[in-house]
Amino acid sequence: MRRPKIFIISLTSDKNKTIRGAAYKALAKIGTQRCIDKLYELYSNNKQKGNGELLAEAIASVPLATQYQPFLQKVRERFEALLFNGRSRRKSPNSSL
Repeated sequence: MRRPKIFIISLTSDKNKTIRGAAYKALAKIGTQRCIDKLYELYSNNKQKGNGELLAEAIASVPLATQYQPFLQKVRERFEALLFNGRSRRKSPNSSL
């Protein structure tokens, strides 16, 4: 099954969003550590909103709860960064008095 996995992983960088989404779902369905690691890597390095939604959907379909931990950690980090950025923007220069 090694060759099909390599082929599916190569499809995650396809220009067509539908193909990428299908590849993400296939990796989640296969569910090996290598496939899950690839999904996590793609999510961590994601720069496009549409890809993030497709990746999150694929990761959510992974049957093993332990596979969610890296994904949840990344979501938590991004959420905390957003909270920090929101708080630092609200502070005015005079609020430190």
